[in-house]
Amino acid sequence: MKKIILILIILIFLTGCCKYNQTWGCDKSCNVDEDCKCTCDCGCININEECTSHQIACIAGPGIAKCEEGICKFDRLTPLSEKEEVTEELSIKIPESDEIIINSKDWRNVYSGMLYGSLKGIPTSFIANEEQLDSVLNLIPKNKKVALFSSKNNRFAGNYGFLIKNRGFEVEEVFLDNFNIQLAKELDEIKNFIVVDDSYGYNAVGVAPYAVVTNTYVLFANDNSIDDVLNLLNEKEMESLVLYGDFDSSIKKNLSKFDPEIISRGNKFEDNIEIVEKYQEIKHADQVIFTNGGFIEKEIMSGDKPIIFIGNEKTVPTVIIDYITESNDIDEGILIGNDLIDAATYVRKNTPISVFVKFAQGERQEDEEDESVKTLDYFYVS
Repeated sequence: MKKIILILIILIFLTGCCKYNQTWGCDKSCNVDEDCKCTCDCGCININEECTSHQIACIAGPGIAKCEEGICKFDRLTPLSEKEEVTEELSIKIPESDEIIINSKDWRNVYSGMLYGSLKGIPTSFIANEEQLDSVLNLIPKNKKVALFSSKNNRFAGNYGFLIKNRGFEVEEVFLDNFNIQLAKELDEIKNFIVVDDSYGYNAVGVAPYAVVTNTYVLFANDNSIDDVLNLLNEKEMESLVLYGDFDSSIKKNLSKFDPEIISRGNKFEDNIEIVEKYQEIKHADQVIFTNGGFIEKEIMSGDKPIIFIGNEKTVPTVIIDYITESNDIDEGILIGNDLIDAATYVRKNTPISVFVKFAQGERQEDEEDESVKTLDYFYVS
């Protein structure tokens, strides 16, 4: 037992004094601000402390750090060339970039950021677990400029910008309060909008491919956000507006002045079929994605294929089976993830199309020539 404890102590020492945003075991003592340094994702520690986080050496000099009551603390979470306060204004400046990473725990923010990236033609990723803090960066070439969209109050990783910079990337971080509205304001070229109630996350997922192929932005309307949505729509030179799915009567009344198209048959599967049919009118696809609408995933948000809901049960609703069977467009269905294998098997047995399962993705490490296989990255909607 003593030998095991000794080995654990040695391992902890060798792997550094912290991991991600935790500074366990690190010396954080100080007398003046100059005694402190910011270290990638490790946090704020004494300038003489040596830290290794997640097998990445943290080498950084003094940064945006200060000494408060004898302890090193961050004066600001993001390194800036000039000190400035984070304001509460909705107007923001989006940096030019080759890649976007979304740093938020809120699915609405992740969805809005992913949709923004798709509409701008910029590859976009999100963070949903600690492993992704590194794995997302493994997929981005070092010569690409990264824009980090971070939630002001609900970030997944507090100091992620430091980790990205420490990995050798040029990165600029922008903080957002309300991703959905703020990013919409930055899309001057967008004149088409779909409004969904974010209480039904699957509706947002279901309309994403159609939104991308029609250059349309998706807005979330509820009792708390309706004023922001109305103000935005009044500012825009709008060409079309679609209300998709169920809404409270007060929301419908507020939006009725824009004379919107309404897609609401009282059943999420029938609504789904209608948006797929509209997609097929714009961009014919012989492949479709099967999902239950319960999560965000890169291919889902790309717009390359329409989404068909197949539910969560072993059997699939008759309206879906009939649509697939009677459609002359669909040859193949791709199930994202393996949670709905039973439902996908039911589709394969009861329709004339082929069904494939996508359950993993390739990842190439910096020092490796061959790709390794890892599970798909999901962000679940509530």
